[in-house]
Amino acid sequence: MGNNILFSNIGNTSNSGSQTFNQSNAPIGKSNKNFGNNNATIGNFNSDYGSNSATIGNGNWNFNNDNATIGNGNWLFGKSNTTLGNGNWYWDDGSNNSTLGNGNWHFGSDNATIGNGNWDFGTNNTIIGNGNWVFTNGNEIIGNGNWLTKTDNTKIGNANNISSLNLSPLGIKTDVNNLIDSLIGKVGQNFLGFTGNFDVSSSQTFKRLISSKSVGNDTDISSDIEQLLASLSPIQENFINYQPVQNPQPVPEPASSVSLVVMGFVCLLLSLFKKKQHC
Repeated sequence: MGNNILFSNIGNTSNSGSQTFNQSNAPIGKSNKNFGNNNATIGNFNSDYGSNSATIGNGNWNFNNDNATIGNGNWLFGKSNTTLGNGNWYWDDGSNNSTLGNGNWHFGSDNATIGNGNWDFGTNNTIIGNGNWVFTNGNEIIGNGNWLTKTDNTKIGNANNISSLNLSPLGIKTDVNNLIDSLIGKVGQNFLGFTGNFDVSSSQTFKRLISSKSVGNDTDISSDIEQLLASLSPIQENFINYQPVQNPQPVPEPASSVSLVVMGFVCLLLSLFKKKQHC
């Protein structure tokens, strides 16, 4: 296209007269508000009304303490949450949650979530999937669009097509938390160059909540992904072998594909990290 390349004379280009972005002149640090103490913020238009939180991203609102956030547009009224994603909301009692995904709303505490658009009103739940509504505690869901009103369920599949399994919720929850922590740490390592202006307290906050969670190399993250895959393997096997006792009918394809989508997602992460390791 020669000299007609789109945006050839603006932005981050090699033209000497254009605006360039680098570590010393990065488009970050605009319009952040800090009304608390010891917060570590990298990004733009973030507001901290609490203290001791670390944020990487844009447009996050933090009203409480000890939250670790990488993403955009997250609202945190609860404390001690770990978030990698966009548009997640943690209400007043939404504390100690670990989330990888977008648009999840947490009204309770001690939950682990991978997916999008889940609403969790309970505590100690593990969700892998999208659009699930959970009103009770101690549940484990692999699937989409489920409404759970009973306690201590282990479910797989989409709404209206669910099988019950006897698994260990603690095992999968631990693996989800470890994976999210590893990813938080690994992503955070890429932003260490922007922490030069932090004071001692902010640096300690960033290290405690983000960079210290890095496992140091991609092999260990791969191990966390493989561990999660191993936890999900019995779910996949049991679901494939599941046969309804009453009113037998073919199982719709989307239900069986739910776990395949989840497995594919973590396999993609695994392949990316392994590929990067060998480069």
